[in-house]
Amino acid sequence: DVLSQLALKEEYKKILVLGTEEFMFLPMYLAKQIQDKYEQSIVKFHATTRSPILISEDQDYPLFNRYELISFYDEDRITYVYNLEKYDYVIVITDSEKSTDAGKQLMRALETEGNQNIQIVRWCK
Repeated sequence: DVLSQLALKEEYKKILVLGTEEFMFLPMYLAKQIQDKYEQSIVKFHATTRSPILISEDQDYPLFNRYELISFYDEDRITYVYNLEKYDYVIVITDSEKSTDAGKQLMRALETEGNQNIQIVRWCK
């Protein structure tokens, strides 16, 4: 049970669950479980993507920041993550078996936005 392995606390009011590329369903499901357990918290779900999309400062445009990252799955591929902001707790969930610099790059991006409580979980079979 991944939920029981997380360092979640009642005082975390803003939580991000972040999947990697196509590995989205289980992290999204985990985000739902967290929201159900911590009803007073705001839980958001994001995933890294291969899609390069332009960002804008226009208040009506949905994407306001973007980070380019090495893929968790292929060191020769660039991926992106959008709309990072400061959260009380961030959980990155991946099924990648590779050990690359992708995790370090993602950590730097999250820390740039002010995040300090970050946990990376490798979801295994």
